[in-house]
Amino acid sequence: MTDETASAASPVRNVHDGHTYGPVVQAGAIHGGVHYHEPAANNHPRPRQLPAEPTRWVDREDELTELDTALGDLGQRRPVLVLTGLGGVGKSALALRWGHRHRPIFPDGQLYTDLGAASPSGPLPSGEVLGRFLRALGVPPRAVPVDEGELAGLWRTLSADRRLLILLDNAASAAQVRPLLPTGVDSVVVVTARTLLDGLAVDGARFTPVQPLPEPAAVALLELTVADRRVIDEHDALHTLARLCSGMPIALGVVGSRLAIHPRRPVRRLVDSLTDQRHRLDHLSIGDISVTAAFDLSYKALSDTAARCYRLVVGLHPGAEFTTALAGAALDLPGHRISTVLDELVLASLISEVAEDRYLYHDLVGVHARRQVADDPEKDQARQRILTSYLAAAHTADTILTPYRRRPKIHVSPLPPDAVVRMTGRDQALDWLESERPTLVAAVRVMCDTYPALVYTLVDAMWPLFHFGRHHPDRMVVDEVALDCARRIGNPAFEAAALRRWGLAHYDIGQLDNAASLFQDSLLIAARVDGLQHIRAGAFAGLGLVALAAQDPQTAIRYFTRELETCTKAQDTRGIGLAQIRLGRAHRLAGHRSAAITHLTKAHTILAELADIDPYNGALARIELGRALADNGRPEDGCTQIEHGLREMTELRSPRGRAQALHALGEMAAGAGASSNAVHYLTEAQHLYESVGDAEVADVRRLLQKI
Repeated sequence: MTDETASAASPVRNVHDGHTYGPVVQAGAIHGGVHYHEPAANNHPRPRQLPAEPTRWVDREDELTELDTALGDLGQRRPVLVLTGLGGVGKSALALRWGHRHRPIFPDGQLYTDLGAASPSGPLPSGEVLGRFLRALGVPPRAVPVDEGELAGLWRTLSADRRLLILLDNAASAAQVRPLLPTGVDSVVVVTARTLLDGLAVDGARFTPVQPLPEPAAVALLELTVADRRVIDEHDALHTLARLCSGMPIALGVVGSRLAIHPRRPVRRLVDSLTDQRHRLDHLSIGDISVTAAFDLSYKALSDTAARCYRLVVGLHPGAEFTTALAGAALDLPGHRISTVLDELVLASLISEVAEDRYLYHDLVGVHARRQVADDPEKDQARQRILTSYLAAAHTADTILTPYRRRPKIHVSPLPPDAVVRMTGRDQALDWLESERPTLVAAVRVMCDTYPALVYTLVDAMWPLFHFGRHHPDRMVVDEVALDCARRIGNPAFEAAALRRWGLAHYDIGQLDNAASLFQDSLLIAARVDGLQHIRAGAFAGLGLVALAAQDPQTAIRYFTRELETCTKAQDTRGIGLAQIRLGRAHRLAGHRSAAITHLTKAHTILAELADIDPYNGALARIELGRALADNGRPEDGCTQIEHGLREMTELRSPRGRAQALHALGEMAAGAGASSNAVHYLTEAQHLYESVGDAEVADVRRLLQKI
């Protein structure tokens, strides 16, 4: 990417929380991401960035001039420019070329994202893109709302008075684009799409069709790519090749790359290959089929093993990025062989290596590969091996992070040794879950119909990802899928567990009525099936939490007492400790100070002995005990317990746990009249709760308003 410093933007004030953010910052990205830089500590301007311009470009001045006419509308109407045309015709390159040409006109920055119309996991939700845009505009991640309506409101506020260039690549629909349009009339939006998106006409959009390159320009593009003696020696053959590619830039890029990789291969040989495939020539001349024909050429040149990898890995993988280990699992090959195969695909420009042992493929390449795998007799086994690979790694991470959990048991086929992801500690386990989160969620979405039992088990193994990292939007999706899988399997134990888990997801974002209904349904099923005492206890706990959030501690005490009785009968020591935490908190909020200390002291004692397997709840017991001690006239003892819990939650990388400890310290400081300390603790707690989207942020805001 190229950097270009622009003038500093004025700070942005969030209408939701009154926080003042730094200057607008920005960077471009491809394949669905919006990369950004945090504001500088000294409030100096940061560079604005777009993805790099095409390295090989032939002029398309007619289309560029047509785009230029929109600049005359700045300040009068919000220009929305839609570039439409065939997949691979060069819409994205044209948009980037125009964007780089006019960057100085947009001093407040440029925003770019790939909306993923052709992604195997589906288009990006508008809410997710809004969150990325807000962070790119300088809003700290912790201050980005979870609710889509609030996201849209904050976006409208921040974009109202700015002059931005917004490039929305690979849009799927007008409905996906519309929430991303800025409020102000000084910004320009450029959208690329394979379809017309005529629904944007009501938003004043202008539509520019992008046509294939004329033959002279197509030949020029090939000459730039080949860049050796063949440009002169085989000039006529280059013209023939350009015609066979029908002027499609993506097809020209593929064949040009093949010539560049093989500098001694005559152009005529490549021309003959295309000519031999006469039944494909019509595909090279119309629609997206031209892209398929170009990819077919590279695909047919692969070795048998590389072609198999292309079909079974690129064609079946649920996300755009995959690892060497994953490819080995899909093909059931050892590591030394799979690395060689992947190198061949890199040389063929069908995939690119983005990090050590990590590869990425373009969405159109994925579409082509999926067509190749449609009739492959290995596809079912390979798809199952891919899912099993992610399940095995997620299970490993889950076992490291939450070793105390009961897990569903199903039979899975063993993986090759080199395909097993190795993890040695908590940090590595959390890092793997976080880095693979988009692919894990995509796998759950696209494989649930075929492998409901495996997908249910995968969602179960993803629990630590949401327990520690939260990620509520993804959590809501996968928990709903898990419930559907459980019902499809016809396993009541799975269904009861999935209902309870989805209930917790609703509880954590403040949807109390939905949470209560799901907990009740879980309780009804668990009551009919033997051996589900732990699920019954969890459902009682969930109902108690809902009551507590609804400011009804007496009802909460009744549910938590049922939880404790169930765990005691089942001789579940850890469950007893958790029930004691919740009872202690409920009694404290009910004003029963002595009872609160009794329950929380028991919880602390029990969970301290289980610190090796459940350090999180041991730290939580300390925090709640500290609150109870402070309420009972022992503020120093209480502060000691809470600060200890805060250190443990920090080590565990739990933003929610840290927020709970800071919340408690803020309450103590406010009660002692130390307003400055209270504001400090509570503000930090508020930011943490906001960063993960937990509903407790409302309690902190109310307390801050009283100080």
